[in-house]
Amino acid sequence: MEIINYAEKFADHVQLNIDREIEKEIQIKNNKVKTFNNINSANFTLKVWKDGKEGSASSNRLNLDLAKKAIKIMKNNANKEYFHGIPNLEKYKKPKVFDKSLEELDENNLIEDAKEIINKINHDDVIVAEGSLSSSINESSIINSNGIELNEKSSLFSIGIESVAKKNGNVSSWYESDEKINYFNDFGNNINEKTLFYLNKKKYEEDTKAVILSPEVFSQLLHHSFLSNFNGKNVEKHKSLFCDKLNQNIIDENLNIFDDGLRDKAIGSFSFDDEGTPSQNTTLVEKGKLKHFIYDFNTAIHNNTESTGNSSNGDIDFSNIIIEGKENNVDDAIFVESIIGAHLGNSLTTDFSVNAEHATFDDKPVSGIMISGKVIDVLSNVLSIGKKQEEKNGIITGNFASDKINIIN
Repeated sequence: MEIINYAEKFADHVQLNIDREIEKEIQIKNNKVKTFNNINSANFTLKVWKDGKEGSASSNRLNLDLAKKAIKIMKNNANKEYFHGIPNLEKYKKPKVFDKSLEELDENNLIEDAKEIINKINHDDVIVAEGSLSSSINESSIINSNGIELNEKSSLFSIGIESVAKKNGNVSSWYESDEKINYFNDFGNNINEKTLFYLNKKKYEEDTKAVILSPEVFSQLLHHSFLSNFNGKNVEKHKSLFCDKLNQNIIDENLNIFDDGLRDKAIGSFSFDDEGTPSQNTTLVEKGKLKHFIYDFNTAIHNNTESTGNSSNGDIDFSNIIIEGKENNVDDAIFVESIIGAHLGNSLTTDFSVNAEHATFDDKPVSGIMISGKVIDVLSNVLSIGKKQEEKNGIITGNFASDKINIIN
């Protein structure tokens, strides 16, 4: 490719990432389909390296100006802390991440789906306050000066709906979302019922010891208050709770945690990462013992290990986190379905303190609850993980129960 050949005249290593997306989206507002957006976008990112310096430039146009800009930035930049090169071509496994049926969806299909969802929800004082349906086809390519030329197409269909009910002076809201690589039309069947159910919250006044977290809630706490401790860069910088703890027990011995970038039909799967390293299934925790961290190419080499294929947008990130454990019956527990404030958690200490926006006790809605604790303590004292797994926020797990979550009311 001309741009690679040109950049190689001025740099030791060159990498070009190409991301193209075709997205079709319907917006809903107050029970009505409001707007349809058809977005066709492309982004080109060129990175160059020479003598320990790096230059990076992005544009929606692919031409030699992009290379010239990246080279200029490289020359003006300070040396990187370390740089060990870029990946070579390897063997790649291809997970199922593309559903051709999404290419055939058009504006009329999305409008009809939106109307059907509104009809499911909009009765008995419940309205669809806002929402969206979107279908996207993504094509990612990477070319580098070490002979890598890779391309992969993926698809994503997502729906998010917020409903509101007002009755007898009470107000209730409910938000539900789902996303998959394939088309689905069974969304929203229980939203009306959920919204009405939470109209009748009663103040929680019990003395319960256990808390059950929905996959949505559990995934939020993990993202904001725990997972970054498995990032190899954080370990290198001594910003991880798990420094010097490989092969030691860190959580409940019944728990396994994986980062699986090759899981079929999971939205975080891909054949290769942003550097062209093959994706893989990495065991982070096995029977409670710390087994591995996630790495990109240079961080791995610098720490005398191998990349796990987790380079993403110039950083290290997870693909699909899978958490497995034993299922047990848990009685006398609060079930928390949604929370507010997870983003305020502390990823290094794993502390969290959140409002339980939607919670039940004895199958009845309750209010006035906060939950707090340390995720590391919660994961070390597991009562149960439900068998029915759901994929939420890139984490695949079931309902999670522990008696190490503080209940504040």
